[in-house]
Amino acid sequence: MKKWIHAATDRGQKASGCSFDFDLGDNYDPSYIESAISDILSELGAGDYLGIDFRSVEYLGNKVYSQCGFDYVAPGAPDDYDGRALFEAALESKVQEFIEDEGGNFFGMDFYSL
Repeated sequence: MKKWIHAATDRGQKASGCSFDFDLGDNYDPSYIESAISDILSELGAGDYLGIDFRSVEYLGNKVYSQCGFDYVAPGAPDDYDGRALFEAALESKVQEFIEDEGGNFFGMDFYSL
C-alpha cells in the first residue's frame, strides 16, 4: 500500500477515488481542471487531496475522449455509507457542472475505494 494511503487509513479515514470521462476538445489545460477538482473537493468538505491523472479512453466507434481520475479522503466516518452516497452525488454534480460550464460534455463518473 502506498505511503499516502497508509497516512489516510491510519487516521481512521478512507481513501477513495473516482474517474470521469469528458470531452473538452483536444486543447484543454489539465492544471486548470486539477485546480477546479481541488476546489470542488474542498468545498464539499473532503479531506486530503491525494493525486490526479489524465488519460485518453476509446469508446465504441473509435471515438477517443479524455478521462480524469483522482484520489481523495472522503469526509465523514469510513462506514457512513449514506453520507458517502450523498457526498458522491454532490461531487458528480459539481464536476459535471464544471465541465459543462467550460463548454464540454460530461459522460459519467465511477467511484472506488483504495
